[in-house]
Amino acid sequence: MECEGLIDKAALYELLNPPDAQDEFTDWMRREGMFRGAKRLPDGTYAGLFPLMFSTAICIGVTPDSSYRRRYCFNNGPEVFAEYQALTGFDSEPRGWIATRPFREPPDWSKLDQEGQHDETTQP
Repeated sequence: MECEGLIDKAALYELLNPPDAQDEFTDWMRREGMFRGAKRLPDGTYAGLFPLMFSTAICIGVTPDSSYRRRYCFNNGPEVFAEYQALTGFDSEPRGWIATRPFREPPDWSKLDQEGQHDETTQP
């Protein structure tokens, strides 16, 4: 029986763990680091998707000694998957996060242009 609305587990696993972005460290991230998704970005930075109590975090800059250098928390929903999939390197900043570590004030998402840059014409 096929249920509408359910995600194919194999497709979700591949989205979270792209085959061309895997190595021994990404295996360790999932096995020992408890990441749901893990990948090596094109610039060599490691990123992962980590479940929190009330949200899901995209962690960037994962190392054997630290679970992140930057962490972006999202409400549990499809946008976290799209933002995780769009990461290209350490300097990538996901959009739509609700909290971040290290802490900083979130931008006014309504004032960003299509490329994610602040639109100076809408600034007060």
